[in-house]
Amino acid sequence: YLVMSWANPGTVPCSYSRLTRSREAARVVKPGGLVIVSVPNAYCRPTDDQVRLFSRESFFDLISQTMDGTFTWIDTENALWLSAAIQVDKDEEPGACTSSPDPDLYLRPWPVPEIERPLVSVVIPTYNRASLLPRSIESVLGQTYRPIEVIVVDDGSTDNTPEVVKPYLDRIQYVRQENGGTPSARNTGVRRAKGKYIWIFDDDDISLPRLLEVEVRKLETTGAVFCHGSAIVLDNDYNVYTLYVSPSGTTRDLFEIEFLLGNRFLSGTVVMRRAAIEEVGLFDERLMRAEDYDMWLRLMARHEITHVDYVGYLYYYHQGQRGSSKDNFSAAENLRKTREYEKIVFRKLYDEIPIEAIFPDVKKYDSPIVMIEALLRRAQSLNMRGLEDLAKLDIEIAGRLAEGLRLTLSPKAQAAIDYLTQEIPKWPSPQAALSACRALKKVVDAGMNELSAYDNLLEATAGS
Repeated sequence: YLVMSWANPGTVPCSYSRLTRSREAARVVKPGGLVIVSVPNAYCRPTDDQVRLFSRESFFDLISQTMDGTFTWIDTENALWLSAAIQVDKDEEPGACTSSPDPDLYLRPWPVPEIERPLVSVVIPTYNRASLLPRSIESVLGQTYRPIEVIVVDDGSTDNTPEVVKPYLDRIQYVRQENGGTPSARNTGVRRAKGKYIWIFDDDDISLPRLLEVEVRKLETTGAVFCHGSAIVLDNDYNVYTLYVSPSGTTRDLFEIEFLLGNRFLSGTVVMRRAAIEEVGLFDERLMRAEDYDMWLRLMARHEITHVDYVGYLYYYHQGQRGSSKDNFSAAENLRKTREYEKIVFRKLYDEIPIEAIFPDVKKYDSPIVMIEALLRRAQSLNMRGLEDLAKLDIEIAGRLAEGLRLTLSPKAQAAIDYLTQEIPKWPSPQAALSACRALKKVVDAGMNELSAYDNLLEATAGS
């Protein structure tokens, strides 16, 4: 099927564009396919700047001009939009574009180049998810990509998981172990894997059939060590909750964002090279949450990554229990537990990942000003994880480097200073806060900033 969403029809050229796109939809969709179209509803938003919004009559007229097929209105709870599905009547496969004077602007049936098809190992760790596991296994076995091996690691389930996997034992490897938590189960699967690539698949999610094929093709053509994608998020009742768009950009930009702001990748969409995992080490088995985040950061510190603009994963955000038998927690506690384990991740990575791996400009320019900015931004990230002691170390180093300099700081560094100015007085140790504040003031004094706010901060911190 093909989905289109159109906004204001606007001027005559814009209306012509909709005719052209509608014809393109009819051409591109395969025989038996469905075109779903959503447009603004004129009757609900008759504002001065949107007088040309679609009505049911104009919408139906446009579709009738461009497609032959069965037209069905879709009832939705959102009255601001009109939606319809068109079962297109056609026998032939999509052909060449004929509806535009510039065919390069439109989709065409490009042949898909052949690639090497290495073995992919799909590892499904599971713990007490007998009611959800079969659909996850089915979605993996339904992938268009071959060859694959499917390894289900039962992390000591106490429900009827051994029974529900029996119908699949001729197509999967089933391994049962004593309960050790998700990272332990993942590592068991990775150790048994023989594939060039490894796909860690969650036991409560679903993949659309082409996801693995699309991601392996991207990995094979780019040489990246892992590929990630977007997902549809389902709520506890399997309703569509939101669309999660995976971030794009260079590895360096994404690494900086990941380190500063937190995990932006859904683990079930990630396919990794097994050799890269072996190089950086297996999942940290101390982590009942954030073990995937720890892995992404370690991989990105050394290698290039890539992504696909493809929504092929259904992420089920349910209210079931998380963790292991030793550290079991509810969905409501998920964020708190994730933050708790992120502290372990960042304390470890403070020593393992050098600052120039996070901020490459440190090595590129070999400048104390660039190092000061990097230290302040890392201190911001560390403080966000509750690691005030490590944040204090970075701020104090930045203060020493700033002595005798005249600084012109970037907006990002200034934002880090503003953040730390607000957060340092909240530290549990007044002595540590005072030391960090004095060091931060050295940086400010070296710049072209207004000093009064920082003088007040210093006084307030000293007083506390």
